[in-house]
Amino acid sequence: MRILFIFPDIDENNQFYRGDFSIALGYLISIAKRQSADVSLFHVTKKPYEEVFKNKVLTESPDIVAISTITQQYQYVKQWVGWIKEVTNALIVLGGVHVTLNPEEVINNPAVDVICIGEGEKAFEEFLIRYKNNEDFTDVRSLWVKKNGNLFKNSIAPLIENLDELPFPDREIFNLKSLDPLNRKFKHTYLRASRGCPFNCTYCSNHSLKKIYPNRNRYVRFHSVGRVIQEAKEVLRLVPDINHIYFHDDILPSDINWLKEFSEIWKNEIALPFRCKWRVELLDEEIISLLKYAGCFRIQFGLESGDEGILKFIKRPVKNNVVINAFNLCHKYDIQTCTFNMIGIPGENKDKIIKTIKLNAQINSDIPLVSIFYPFPNTELYNYCKKNNLIYGNKDLKSLSMDEVIVKVDGLSDADIIFFHRAFRFLILCYKFYYKLPDGLQKITITIMDTLLKSKFIPKGLLIYIHDHYFKDKLLKYSYFKGEDKLAGLN
Repeated sequence: MRILFIFPDIDENNQFYRGDFSIALGYLISIAKRQSADVSLFHVTKKPYEEVFKNKVLTESPDIVAISTITQQYQYVKQWVGWIKEVTNALIVLGGVHVTLNPEEVINNPAVDVICIGEGEKAFEEFLIRYKNNEDFTDVRSLWVKKNGNLFKNSIAPLIENLDELPFPDREIFNLKSLDPLNRKFKHTYLRASRGCPFNCTYCSNHSLKKIYPNRNRYVRFHSVGRVIQEAKEVLRLVPDINHIYFHDDILPSDINWLKEFSEIWKNEIALPFRCKWRVELLDEEIISLLKYAGCFRIQFGLESGDEGILKFIKRPVKNNVVINAFNLCHKYDIQTCTFNMIGIPGENKDKIIKTIKLNAQINSDIPLVSIFYPFPNTELYNYCKKNNLIYGNKDLKSLSMDEVIVKVDGLSDADIIFFHRAFRFLILCYKFYYKLPDGLQKITITIMDTLLKSKFIPKGLLIYIHDHYFKDKLLKYSYFKGEDKLAGLN
């Protein structure tokens, strides 16, 4: 049983991108190896020429081609499956978030034979066992299967409640030392201590994903601390020259007893700096002291907007004073902060974007990141945009990046959104400077800046040109990579 895994990992906006490790694909590869499959990986980081792609598939001569895809990569995958069918009779199996949220679209591609909806490890293993034994697999839960002109749609299997049952995600099949995170000064790799998010933000796919499972009340699950430590040791064996771990959980387990055990063992047995994601409303002094003790040097927060009305609209009702308190704790414990922000959300205007910029300045975010709102299909906010005809009809959501204007916003022109997106970091630096001025001068300068940004006569095109040609690289270096020297001091 020969299986070719294809990992679509293309970033057209970064010509130097070398690809990354996929935890989700790593689990499936481990499952395949557990079933004694002959496994190979085609890690696609640049748009391939058709003949090169076909020759790669022919060379591997697979029985099964397995592809996991997100929405932004599906534009490539839907073409590739046709190429695969032209050169081989291999069974084509697709899974991933995009497939889970858009099963009808994907299964209707004539080249696709099987799709997996939801968590794939158990379903994929059962499929492989039956395939290996020449048994029927049309009734495997979580799979939709085409056979003899018929389509078999099976119910969704329950969530895996004991995550420790899973093998470690296979990392060795990836050429780890050639990947993007290990070719920078800021060397890292990923771990995941949990699955699922307890929140229901309307722009995120989590609220849509959890609805499909029969045991959706178990959507948030943790690995045991012992299992996390074992996997960390395996990672250090494979890539001993990394200088930190990135916990890729939606939120690192916030259960206080789990965190107490983790912080003590991680500090004593791993002793490697790490960064993680958190929610401002879950952070308190006890939690941040445990994170600091364990070696956390950076926390990433989803801020999204500085306007409380927008936050309520996207079902993220957090007060700005809660945000400020959380960041004060981070500064107190000397932990770097990173904020994720969005602009171009329906209902937004210049005033509300300026609030987001000013809040980032007030909390002194070390790394403020920003994207233009992207309506992921079948999320609540996507459905709102579609119902209200806000999505540009001439744009294919599966072929756009999160840096393009996709949604019409009544209070903003496309040029406004692009301007604020490009100038976001620079404007935060300006407001940070203003907030350090004496009270009287501070009030005057902020009023002038607010007025200029709201003006219809601001030369947006000229300012975007100046930003792209003179400030972009400097601001990127200032924001994202300025933490490298600090991290080096931790080792």
